Amino acid sequence: MGNRATSFNKEEREEFVSKVAKIISAKWQRKIDADYKEVNAAKVKGSVRISLTTENIDNNTEIVISILDAKDNSELSTEKTRPKVKINDNKDEPKDITIEDEWNNKELLISITTANNPILEETYNGNKKLKICCCENIIVEGDSGEFIEELNIRLCGFSGIQPRKEVHSDTIKAVKQFQKDYMKKEETGIICKHVLESLDEFKDKYALPVISKLKCNCDSNGVEKLNHITGNNESGSCEGFGNASDRKKGIKLVKVEVAPEEEKIDGKTQKKETTYTIEPEYSKYVRAYNKSGNTKSAYEWLEKNNENKVTTKKYIEKIKYVSDANSTSCYEYPGMHRSLMWAYKALLFYLEKEYGDKTSGKYTVKHIESGYRCRYQQTFQDASDGLSFNHMGNAIDIHFYIDGERDTVNKLSEIKTCVDNIREDVIRKYMGVGAGKGWEAGKIGIERASDGATTWVHMDVREFINYKADKFYKQTLDDINGSKLIDLVKDMDDKKFKEVAN
Repeated sequence: MGNRATSFNKEEREEFVSKVAKIISAKWQRKIDADYKEVNAAKVKGSVRISLTTENIDNNTEIVISILDAKDNSELSTEKTRPKVKINDNKDEPKDITIEDEWNNKELLISITTANNPILEETYNGNKKLKICCCENIIVEGDSGEFIEELNIRLCGFSGIQPRKEVHSDTIKAVKQFQKDYMKKEETGIICKHVLESLDEFKDKYALPVISKLKCNCDSNGVEKLNHITGNNESGSCEGFGNASDRKKGIKLVKVEVAPEEEKIDGKTQKKETTYTIEPEYSKYVRAYNKSGNTKSAYEWLEKNNENKVTTKKYIEKIKYVSDANSTSCYEYPGMHRSLMWAYKALLFYLEKEYGDKTSGKYTVKHIESGYRCRYQQTFQDASDGLSFNHMGNAIDIHFYIDGERDTVNKLSEIKTCVDNIREDVIRKYMGVGAGKGWEAGKIGIERASDGATTWVHMDVREFINYKADKFYKQTLDDINGSKLIDLVKDMDDKKFKEVAN
């Protein structure tokens, strides 16, 4: 910070330091409405200014401002855009810096030097980044509202984001992934009309299956089977997306797992035959199973005796229907979760990216084997496999072709390889599933081969705990897809978002 041939004593050093010219901070500003406000993004062919906080800089001190590329600190500014400003020149209205075309899609840094008395010279390398985008009106981190929730729904398949109402860092990550992979543009994370138009194109290019493939097939055969919860033989059905009458009554289903007692035999801990008391409000039958970690096996149904007791060495699962508003367990949602179905669109896109054309590539979608499942649909399954309640609008099971064929007898090993590859090369790689896990809070979930998914891919949003309000579930393709974003934003009352379409 300057030089001086002579050495200082303590008093001289303190006096010298007190007089040193200092640039304490610098920030990018842009005129928004009538005032200058700090910004982290700006348009090409626009202008911004740098607002400085200084100390010990007198009226004769000259300040030189340079613009650097944030990636490698190389200078982008020229004589035209590298102003030399006296501290008393435009003090209340600092000189604007014009943004150049070639700065498009770059992140700029500030470098500022004062040049006056060599002893009092100061160099400041600002760490304030400014993203330069292609449009005048943009959406950036921190913006919020219903439109942002819609945007996050449609970006779900790009890193697995939840439908928040604000532009979160996760949103920026998803936008960057969408720009890089689908738009094939430099990933800036800036949301402008070109991103919205590309999402609209994406919506139409990757179609959802016909709605019948998403509906519950609970009334497929009308055969009565024992409902282990009610203890009755039933052949009921829903309207395609759950039982509306149950929803009106607030009925939900609760499952409670209870572990058996343990004992030590020859120094080894083993499960002990345990007598469980089943409270009257729980079902007539309980489901018993072995368990190792999160893996369950050897299911069986046990009927409680006249004293409401069941004896077994296995874990048990007690089940009941309740109309308790605080219940957070199984609930028949009014349709398919839109984030899930937009993630399905991304799955179609990434299958093309990894394995070729959507009709002739190595792995292509055959159909959705299982979409919605209501509680009656469970009565048509074997007791050992039943009660898979995470399909109540939150999950889909997908079957695939291998080179245009699917022969589950002759191609079984190939199908197993296929679904393993899709889970790893597509869903885990691009949709943010936790490494090594089937489910993780706030993330898209998958069943693994160890969970039994050996010939299909199961994908769900059951862990989107804070984003499972009824409004996220829809029953028609038009409602699941939604209108074009560019049209939605044009019709908005919010001036900021409305102008993005311009």
